[in-house]
Amino acid sequence: MRLPTPSSILDAKTAKELVRFYLDNRPFEIPNSDFWELNQLPEVSCFGERPKEFTGFNCWEFDELTEDGAKVIAKSGMDVVNLDTVAHVPLEAIRILCKAKSIKTLCLASLHEITPETAKILASFKGQSLNLNGLSQPSAELAECLATFPGSLSLGGLCHLEMDGAVGLAKHKGDLGLDGIMVLFEEEALAISKHQGTSLSFNSLFETPSKVKTILRQYQGVLKAPWAKKKTSKPKKKK
Repeated sequence: MRLPTPSSILDAKTAKELVRFYLDNRPFEIPNSDFWELNQLPEVSCFGERPKEFTGFNCWEFDELTEDGAKVIAKSGMDVVNLDTVAHVPLEAIRILCKAKSIKTLCLASLHEITPETAKILASFKGQSLNLNGLSQPSAELAECLATFPGSLSLGGLCHLEMDGAVGLAKHKGDLGLDGIMVLFEEEALAISKHQGTSLSFNSLFETPSKVKTILRQYQGVLKAPWAKKKTSKPKKKK
């Protein structure tokens, strides 16, 4: 199987070609690179390695997604749309994708800084999982906007969490992924431990002070961390 070689702009024509390839070959796990020629499986510079799984458009790098390209994707019936390797996704393209009823998972790692308007549009996404793993530290306003998204929200690009962001994100009511955070202080831990959602994920939080662990263990939902024990239901007493 050969991957298509698209242009650097993800326009309507290119999107149609790649959507057809995606839908014809899913589910598709990319084999070991030993079986692929280098020109068949391009490097993905933002991760420094080739992707292991084909989830939309993550096998290629693009300079930009056009509005017409976004319209094609939105109408394609694709359930997972990975646009992590698209350098620029304009506001109107984001709006189009967020309104698509078929898209369940949307990945936009190229968004490093966003405006409150963009945050509101992202929070209106109709799907179940929103991955913004390139986003830098959100302000209180941005965090509160993103927290209104009811599904699974991944902010894996955050290496630390400031108080404003922690307070805003604590209002989120779904699954919250903060898997890039490696250091967390007591005040921020206390704020985020009040998260109103179903789970908190800190998969990079390895060396953690005991006080911070104690605070996070008070979280009412499911806590995911390298040192966190899985919650088990207590056996019912026999009458």
